[in-house]
Amino acid sequence: MPLNFGVARGIGSFAYSVLTFFLGTLTVVFSTKCLPMTSCGLVIIILFFLHRLPDMGSHQAVDIHHGGTIAVLKSSPRFALLVVGIACIFVSHSSINNYMIHILNRIGEGNEALGRMMAYTAILEVPAMLFCTRIIRKWDCAKLLRFTAIFFVLKGIGVTFASNLTMLY
Repeated sequence: MPLNFGVARGIGSFAYSVLTFFLGTLTVVFSTKCLPMTSCGLVIIILFFLHRLPDMGSHQAVDIHHGGTIAVLKSSPRFALLVVGIACIFVSHSSINNYMIHILNRIGEGNEALGRMMAYTAILEVPAMLFCTRIIRKWDCAKLLRFTAIFFVLKGIGVTFASNLTMLY
């Protein structure tokens, strides 16, 4: 079945944006003790929707062996460099997201600001995700990866030197 991954990912980013916006406020009002109950409620909702999905039948997985990951990376050094570069970008991105509360505490902000910050960053993904298919048609993957890598590096530098909430935004 055809799937527009960009739209699906955009819906996910939008839902995450709404959730984090409200969770930031909930943790201020009820403390972080509300998070396990919220998580349980969300799991129940997800299970309900998963149960409602139609059965698509089973497909047999194809097992292909080409010598493993190391062999592939050795045979294609440019691809190996790409994998290392993407790994570095994701480590930076994940570190910023995971430690954002500490970054916000450093500038005198707390959980509510964290909820707004995560909501803001997630909502900014939505247009790119919705138009992902069109963007990929206009730009080849190499150009797109270079462009996004530059902005991930700029984001890391910006977060490092941000001294207030406005600069973080």
